[in-house]
Amino acid sequence: MKKDFGGKWFSGLHRFRWLIGICFAIAVVFGGMKGGELPDKLNGGGWDVPGSESLMAKELVAEGFVGRGDSALTLITRDSENAVDSDVYNRKLGELQEYIQELSEVQTVYTVLDAPDSVRPSMIGKDPGTSIGFVGLAIDEGQAINRLPKMQKQFIEKAEEVGLEAYLVGVPAFWGDVAEYSQKSLMRAELIVLPLLFVVLLIIFRSFASTITALVTTVVSIVSSMGLIYVAAHYFDVSVFVTNAVVMLGLGVGIDYSLIMIHRFKLELVKSEGGKKQAIIHTLKTSGHTVLFSGITIIAAMSALFIVDLAAIRSIAFGAALVVFMAILTNLVLLPVILYMLGDRIHAWKVPFIRETKENLDSKWYRWTHFVMKRPFLFLAVSLLLLIVLALPAKGLETFTPDSRILPAESTVKQGVDLVEETFGIGTTSPLSIVIHSEAGQTLDQQDLEYTARLTKEIQELDGSMRVLSPFSIEPEMNVAALHSMLDKWEELPAEIKLILNRFINEERNTFVIDVDTQSYAASDVSMERVRTIKEAISHATPADHLQVFIGGQTMEGHEANEEIDKNLLPMLGIMLAIVYVILLMTFRSIWLPLKAILMNLLSIGATFGILVFVIGEGHGAALFSIEANGYIQNFVPILMLALLFGLSTDYEVFLLNRIKEEYKKTKNNDESVAVGLNATGPLISGAALLMIAVFSGFALSGMLPIQTLGLGMAVAILIDATIIRFILVPVSMKLLGNLNWWFPFRSK
Repeated sequence: MKKDFGGKWFSGLHRFRWLIGICFAIAVVFGGMKGGELPDKLNGGGWDVPGSESLMAKELVAEGFVGRGDSALTLITRDSENAVDSDVYNRKLGELQEYIQELSEVQTVYTVLDAPDSVRPSMIGKDPGTSIGFVGLAIDEGQAINRLPKMQKQFIEKAEEVGLEAYLVGVPAFWGDVAEYSQKSLMRAELIVLPLLFVVLLIIFRSFASTITALVTTVVSIVSSMGLIYVAAHYFDVSVFVTNAVVMLGLGVGIDYSLIMIHRFKLELVKSEGGKKQAIIHTLKTSGHTVLFSGITIIAAMSALFIVDLAAIRSIAFGAALVVFMAILTNLVLLPVILYMLGDRIHAWKVPFIRETKENLDSKWYRWTHFVMKRPFLFLAVSLLLLIVLALPAKGLETFTPDSRILPAESTVKQGVDLVEETFGIGTTSPLSIVIHSEAGQTLDQQDLEYTARLTKEIQELDGSMRVLSPFSIEPEMNVAALHSMLDKWEELPAEIKLILNRFINEERNTFVIDVDTQSYAASDVSMERVRTIKEAISHATPADHLQVFIGGQTMEGHEANEEIDKNLLPMLGIMLAIVYVILLMTFRSIWLPLKAILMNLLSIGATFGILVFVIGEGHGAALFSIEANGYIQNFVPILMLALLFGLSTDYEVFLLNRIKEEYKKTKNNDESVAVGLNATGPLISGAALLMIAVFSGFALSGMLPIQTLGLGMAVAILIDATIIRFILVPVSMKLLGNLNWWFPFRSK
């Protein structure tokens, strides 16, 4: 008898079952060993748009300046009892400065002790006991991110020892804390999620053997993925958010797929006369088909994110696609081998106090489906109205790039930034940097310096609330002639003068920087409006032809990253919809079912975004998640969630419609097929949804703010999808379409 694909696949698995077990064991051991080292390989960058203005500005100030570049830090110190410039304060700061200077990671330190009298006032805050300084590191940003959490802890202990409150803040310190708290939040989430998963699986399966099998399969896929990501991190930058995203999605999808496969295998064991072998073959043909096409859909949806030219988003998309691929591989290769070895023992260690439910046509699922299909227009109208109302707040969706506000209150970097903002003003740690560069590489001449002086004055006159820092603003007696003379005698300048000038003019003396403290958050509309007015001032000051002028800083970087995401949103959505449509078309051989699925997914996603804006953006109920609303959603969350939700929603769609299709092939009765299909899959879809909601809620309650937002959005979306969409809109829409559901123009007779 000729074998079908399921039979051939099982034969291959059976033949090489020991080799399969060994290969997965090696992958798990490698992933377990290297996964622990993965945080050291992760990167906080990846938000620069290639060729953008802010990136050009960043590259120009990366070398040759004091206290600038990717590995530059701001030092903030406070003495609650002694004022800056007092003998006691100076002694304490001198001792702390000496300690920093001796660290192997540190290249330069510039504090108020090094500043000339004319500069010192600008380095002292409103609180007379607080001052700032600058620290240049001798290591690159990647190394700084990995070392700074430990270095910061030791530095704070030293500061307390000498009697100061002190912090190191800046980009590498921020991402160092993000990496550290991402790992801590991941551990907290796992402590919440894993026990919940165990209990829910036990209730669904009513067997310890089935529960443990599902958990082991899921853990294998996640740990193996971590090993592969560790390898990938040696070849390209991987975002610090990848580990959280991979574990969150890996748990959700992996458990879901294992649930579908094990549940079907247990049913087939009861029905099949061919024993465990035939049960596995039927499981692969049915649930295996569902897992394969669901996984392909998620991977395809995530692949659409690669058109966004931001390394951070691409690396998160890569990690998500990889863990889904490993979930497919584990469930279609390793799990059938485990199920074959277990056989009837998959029912072992039953829970005695949980009653087994049996499938029958008098269940609540069957009755509910016929109930809503008798009143299709009423339920359609009510469901659509509810989803539209939920989606309304999404009109106010505004995004921003991650900054210190995503860190928890106990973060020392956040405490340092808060101290800087309290005494120097909001925006001090994230100024705009206007970078003037001589394109020919020649030293800035007097005419070029006249332009920088004009531009400094123009910006100062734009808005009195802005703080403008350049050699012309920090030194009252500085003029073009004096500065030009200093540049000509660069090597002869006193060390303290050269240090302060080197903050604004590089060693080659062909690049000049003006810092503008907007006194507002980098992501605010106020900061962006000031960028626009500064652009006008740059043009009005008429730069020479050989001068290039760029605006850099967090505001500009965030704006350009948001623009990159916004401009690619519709093309990405179009690609994703086309991919999903084609995959569902191939799966169901129907013109209308894929289109209907896509429309319902869009409704579900719109409602999810509305709830996210209502909670995270506007702050209604945000306290439940220990979140402080600031009016924004992190810029990568909506686009990532869009791809994930299309993939995950299609998961349920494929599973449900495959079962309905099976029944329709037998009876050719559309309404009865829908009722029987929902009756057969309703408990499993509810169980799978409950598992995913448990996973995503765990991350919503304990993650970093972007991961909390993602977790909350995913949990809400799954809840909407598994209730309003699956159990109301699907049966209602299939009732209204009737036999058109199954129309396909190229179907063979």
